[in-house]
Amino acid sequence: MNDPGTNALVELLGSNAVSTDPADLDAHASDWSPRALVARRAGSQIVPPLAVVRPADSAAVSRLLAWATETRTPIVPFGGGSSVVEGIAAGGSVVVDLSPIDHISTVDEKSRLVTAGAGVAGPRLRDALAGDGYMLGHEPQSHDLSTVGGWVATRACGQLSARFGGIEDLVAGLEAVLGDGRLVRSKVAPRRSTGPDLASLLLGSEGTLGIITEVTLRISPISEERSDACVRFEHMADGIAACRALAQSHLDPTVVRLYDREDALLFTMAFDDPPEGPLLLLSFDGADAMHRSDTAVALSGGVRIGDEL
Repeated sequence: MNDPGTNALVELLGSNAVSTDPADLDAHASDWSPRALVARRAGSQIVPPLAVVRPADSAAVSRLLAWATETRTPIVPFGGGSSVVEGIAAGGSVVVDLSPIDHISTVDEKSRLVTAGAGVAGPRLRDALAGDGYMLGHEPQSHDLSTVGGWVATRACGQLSARFGGIEDLVAGLEAVLGDGRLVRSKVAPRRSTGPDLASLLLGSEGTLGIITEVTLRISPISEERSDACVRFEHMADGIAACRALAQSHLDPTVVRLYDREDALLFTMAFDDPPEGPLLLLSFDGADAMHRSDTAVALSGGVRIGDEL
């Protein structure tokens, strides 16, 4: 580590928090976007970052960003690296791997809140909440590979959004470090009548306005009752109409997921006699889940299948 920039990073964060190992640089050079995957498979060279740093806390992130502003060094925040929209193109930058900021608070059962560090991975938060009988209700396809900070920075949405909404509906407050190193926090409150709201500004900002270091999230008790259904349609238009009817009903589904004919075939190809046509997957939780599920199937106008698969 004889590079002047790297030496400065070591002075700021400590030698254990700074890596220039080629394998580490390569692992943080890009995300899982199709362009990056194609480039890797084609053997194309992906420009690596200058260094990968792993700050231990918000104070370390603050020192880092103040230094980056002074030296005009590009910074790229890194959560799980699971983005598929080329959100990470780290060549010539310093990548900030937030995985060490992984604290999880005790569940506030009165207000139903939990506070987690930006580097907390989805499975760890899920397991921590489940131990107390709670769930977040946010399950993007990248859940097992992504992090709390990444969800907020990309304004993520998950498969349970029909009931719980996107991540923006679950954020009660957050802490972030702005580009000049200032640490800012939004107040945890049910709603705000004055603005601008810091959390709303940083939601979906993808690291352009600062680095999110901590998030307070709304949680829900795990439901004891659940009912699932799979409905088949002849035409995709019928499935879309069913989704609209469900959205305008008061049945409160947890999952509403429609697959076209081709995706449905991929989804069911493991079965001996897979159904043909668009498929709608439904899930209901909580009181009267079975009745609401049956009502939704009737409302959809499709054919319920799956119990025999």
